[in-house]
Amino acid sequence: MPLRRTLPLSCAAAVLLTACISVTEPYAPPQRANPDNAAFSLDAALSPAPQEPAHDWWGAFGDPALEALVETAFASNLDLDVARANLRAARVALGLQLTAQRPTGSLTADGDYGQPALAGGPVQVDVDPQSVITLGGSTLWEIDLFGRLDALEAAALADVKTQDWTRRDIQAALAANVARAWLDLRTAEDALALTRANIAIQDDTLRLTQIRLEEGFATRLETSLAASQLRTTRALVPPLQADRTAALNRLSRLTAQTVETIETLIDDTAAYGLPDELPGELPLGDVAGLIRRRADIRAAEQAYAAAFYRTEATRTDFFPRLSLNGRFSVVGTSVGNLTGPNSFGFGMGPQLIWEGLDRPRVQARLDAADATTEAALATYQIAILDALEETQTQFSAFSRQRERLALLGEAETDVDVAVQLSRIRYEEGEDDFLTVLDAEARLLEVSRSTLDARRAIYTSAISVYQALGAGWAG
Repeated sequence: MPLRRTLPLSCAAAVLLTACISVTEPYAPPQRANPDNAAFSLDAALSPAPQEPAHDWWGAFGDPALEALVETAFASNLDLDVARANLRAARVALGLQLTAQRPTGSLTADGDYGQPALAGGPVQVDVDPQSVITLGGSTLWEIDLFGRLDALEAAALADVKTQDWTRRDIQAALAANVARAWLDLRTAEDALALTRANIAIQDDTLRLTQIRLEEGFATRLETSLAASQLRTTRALVPPLQADRTAALNRLSRLTAQTVETIETLIDDTAAYGLPDELPGELPLGDVAGLIRRRADIRAAEQAYAAAFYRTEATRTDFFPRLSLNGRFSVVGTSVGNLTGPNSFGFGMGPQLIWEGLDRPRVQARLDAADATTEAALATYQIAILDALEETQTQFSAFSRQRERLALLGEAETDVDVAVQLSRIRYEEGEDDFLTVLDAEARLLEVSRSTLDARRAIYTSAISVYQALGAGWAG
């Protein structure tokens, strides 16, 4: 067809095809499993603070070492590096998808040297071999008639948001994991200090029984019992040292630093053991704020959006896909005659692809995409229910552990008095030595229970902050 007829027709087709009709459904945010629940269901005796939690909640624990560890982890953790790389890859994929809305093209160059053959006949040996140079190019522009490219672009954008919220979720989890490893370290230090204090008390008791044995007021049984209890308590030290080493190794993994670097960082703060002041009232906010903050919920919502848009893109496969294409070529036997009158050729026109004629196959792809979207919606709703469960459970545990600690504090005071009185009464001959051993054993037991309650309070506080979605920024 002559150029003067083909070109106007192609241009007219391009203009008409820009009047696209979308067959995709509009996106609507997913519904929660319990949309009427605007407040947490808590025990009436529990009284959370109404304000929103701070993103840098670990600063409330009052240990500069913890703040330095979290900052180091945010800068060096390899899991965060993976998340950042995944985010960059999603952004690149979005950029590639955006190019689908524009014409694409390519250039080719080819050179041959040989002897042609006649179709169906022998090679003409009397014809000299010749060179053939071919230059060409092609372009393709898909017209988004029914919204397929727009849906794929929206899906790619949702993928970027999913990866961004996943990165924030990993950051929030990282802060909580660093805090837990820090808690293990400080608890092991407190347990070591507590055990060594009890070793000192029991060592004094052993010396007392030895003196009384020499004076004829004690028996060999009493000294043997005192020595046995002392050695049993000393046997608690190696496992506690191993616990401290394990905590250091965990911090080394989370921060991607050497154990020596971690120890130097901790030693620079001149702190040992858990801070004396325990976490106070924890902020809770409401369910709407929780959903806003929880990065995993936001990631699940964007994953649902991506699945929804891809389903809509698949739905357009029932309709024709139209593109405009063009091509040209320049052929010559040498560079010099590439500009000859018969060396140039071209072609342009529409291209139609209609998979809807194979309806069962397209319907199967759409059904699979619908199922993926339903699964993404269920995942989103599960994430909300899990968040509510975690928040309410951990907040209740935090409050009950504070009650437990108050009771254990009173018990520890009582057992301190019992140890002192038992030794006095033993020295005065009013009670036997088993009373002293029992009192000292009770002191160690109650002291360790008190430390365990302090640890549980911190553990619950960390879990509450993580459940509330705090710990990420930017």
